[in-house]
Amino acid sequence: MINMISNDFYADLIQELKHKKEKVAFILEHFPDSRNNDNILCSLYWKLVDKAKTVDDIMHATSPEVIRRARQKIQNDYHLYMPTDEKVLKKRRISAEIVERYIHTV
Repeated sequence: MINMISNDFYADLIQELKHKKEKVAFILEHFPDSRNNDNILCSLYWKLVDKAKTVDDIMHATSPEVIRRARQKIQNDYHLYMPTDEKVLKKRRISAEIVERYIHTV
C-alpha cells in the first residue's frame, strides 16, 4: 500500500508545496492507493501535511471535504492520477453523470 521510503522523506518534500491542491496531487502521485480511497488519502494528508499523530490532532487538521474536493478537481478537471481500480473509476463517473444531469434540470 504505502511506499517503502519513510514518511519523513515525503513530509519534508510536501512541505515545500504551497497549495493544498498541490499537496493532494503529490500524495496521489506517490501513493497510488490514495487514488481509489479518500480515507487513505485523508490519512496520508493528515500525517504528512498536518503532522497528525493522534486522533485528537485530526480535529485541528485539514477538513476531509477540502482534501476530497482537491482530489476530485485533480482527477475530474485535469485528468491526473486517476483511480487505479476500474470499479472506483466507474462508480465515480456514474456519480458525476448523475450530478451533471441534476444540475441541468434545476
